[in-house]
Amino acid sequence: MIAVEVAGGPIGGWFGERSRDMRRPIVLWGIATAAILAVVPFLGLVPGVLVFVPLGFADGVVFALLYLVPVYLPEVQGGVLAFGLALENFVQIMIGAALAFAFALVASGAGYDWAWLFAAASTLAFLPALLWARPQRGFGHPRGST
Repeated sequence: MIAVEVAGGPIGGWFGERSRDMRRPIVLWGIATAAILAVVPFLGLVPGVLVFVPLGFADGVVFALLYLVPVYLPEVQGGVLAFGLALENFVQIMIGAALAFAFALVASGAGYDWAWLFAAASTLAFLPALLWARPQRGFGHPRGST
């Protein structure tokens, strides 16, 4: 999965630099990620393993897009850019760790099928926040206009 994620990164950057508003590609690739997670419990062993190829790619695209966001915000430059990226890392690691723990709790209580569905639902749960956010000037567009 990680090897394919590396390939998704440059593609995600390509999408981000060509989008007027990075929220849309993040949401679309986030939905694709959630859809892939949701089918895991319904697949056999071999297709279940193979589905991690497109999952890794979609994950790479989403992470590349997320890391581009602070770069294009005009108010996040210089040392503040490093702080913005560090804050983004912190939030991703803390929420990711909490969701991994919650996945384990769901898997131990209700089984892995429900845990994978929980993972898909968790992925979708955060996407509306992107659509509700009011983009600042320059959000998601390399030329500084929205």
